[in-house]
Amino acid sequence: MTTLQTNEASDEKKRPPRFLLAMPEDVRVAIERAAFVNGRTVTAEINLRLKSTLQAETTQAPSERKGNAYALPNAPTVLHTANDNGPTSDLTGTDKAMLDVFRAMPPEKQLALLSLFR
Repeated sequence: MTTLQTNEASDEKKRPPRFLLAMPEDVRVAIERAAFVNGRTVTAEINLRLKSTLQAETTQAPSERKGNAYALPNAPTVLHTANDNGPTSDLTGTDKAMLDVFRAMPPEKQLALLSLFR
């Protein structure tokens, strides 16, 4: 075995195994947004959330576990409409128009636009 082959073999042992995961589009988009907002990679975001969920399950009784299977606890929340005195109630007309345009975009374009602000 050559030195190159030995190094490649040792690199493969260090790398964690890959895992192919199918997930609904809305979950993928929520994970991507959360990762972007938190300054992490998608892999790091998924790992952090899985570890957190597993730790929470070990400290909770089964009867205390609840919630939406797709809910992401620290994901950016959906803004309220201007009619409900929520966070958008103090937006100008221009702000509201921009928000409407943003919401109408496909998730991929939203993420691309957000990445320009980093």
